[in-house]
Formats: sequence, structure tokens, C-alpha cells
Amino acid sequence: MYDAQAFLGLDSIGQLDGDAFLTVHYKGAAPFLRNPSSAVFSAALKSAEVSGELSLNDASIALTALPRPFEQVQGRFIMLGDHADIQSLSMLVGGTDLALQGSLTNFIPWVMGEGATLYIDASCES
Repeated sequence: MYDAQAFLGLDSIGQLDGDAFLTVHYKGAAPFLRNPSSAVFSAALKSAEVSGELSLNDASIALTALPRPFEQVQGRFIMLGDHADIQSLSMLVGGTDLALQGSLTNFIPWVMGEGATLYIDASCES
């Protein structure tokens, strides 16, 4: 996972352990194959048609901006462009169980560290 984190330039993620499965449908130019950098990849994503699915299984995620990691993460996200729908997401944060469903707008630009504001429209149970 470290290699993917380094290639994509995911500076907002301090640590990511566990199993992640990603399926991507990509239609557009792919200049990042000749110039593998996060900036080129991010720019290509903006002009391409992108959709896919991300599943996390028994993951642990530490974000650089947050003091506590997300542990025992189980989740399924459906992605379309810069938007992601949370089909299911459960985790343990600081000893508290959380379960979420909803949507994330600007998800890809936020994850790519572009300074975008992440908008969350979700329900959370604790």
C-alpha cells in the first residue's frame, strides 16, 4: 500500500494497513504512464471519465490531520468522478464504534491533497 500512497501523493494519509480492493473504470488520456507523478495523475483524473469501487477489509488508517487512527475499518465505496458514495463503512475510533452511510463530494481531490474541501452528507451511528 505504501507504493500506491507514494505514487498517488496521498500526503493526507499517514499510515494505511489492511486489505484494500480497488476496481477502476477509466476512459481518457493517460499521461501518467509516461510521467508517473501525483500532479499528472490528478490532472488526468479531472478530464477523464472515472468510476469504480473501493472495498476495505480490516484496515487501519491514520490521517496526518487527526490525532487518532481509524481501526478495524470495513467499508465499500462506489466512486463516480470526484464523488464517492459510502455503501457501508464501519470502524473503531478511540474505543467508539462508528457506522456511516452517505456521500462524499470532492473525495478524489481531497484525498489527492489538492486543498479541496471534502463535503460529507452522511448518517453516522455510534
